[in-house]
Amino acid sequence: MPPGELSIEPGGRFEVGAVRARVREVEPERVLELDWRHGDEEPSVVRFELSPDGDGTRLVLDHTRVQEPVGMRYMQRWMVALARLDREIGVRA
Repeated sequence: MPPGELSIEPGGRFEVGAVRARVREVEPERVLELDWRHGDEEPSVVRFELSPDGDGTRLVLDHTRVQEPVGMRYMQRWMVALARLDREIGVRA
């Protein structure tokens, strides 16, 4: 995103494509939790948690408050996004 268009603090809002998000919780270098809405879907909550794991870092992604059919679609979307992240930063599985 262009500088100044992303506010990562509680209550901060941003849009990326069809996703609108509001920051619920932030713990720098550890937790980011968002109110998440994609297009006309019902709002849900996405939480990213980082923790040390040996010489690396473990990422836990939790997407909640989502109906099963929508959740199944998100599972595929998140797999693609995480695979792209893996390629970009060269992490191990």
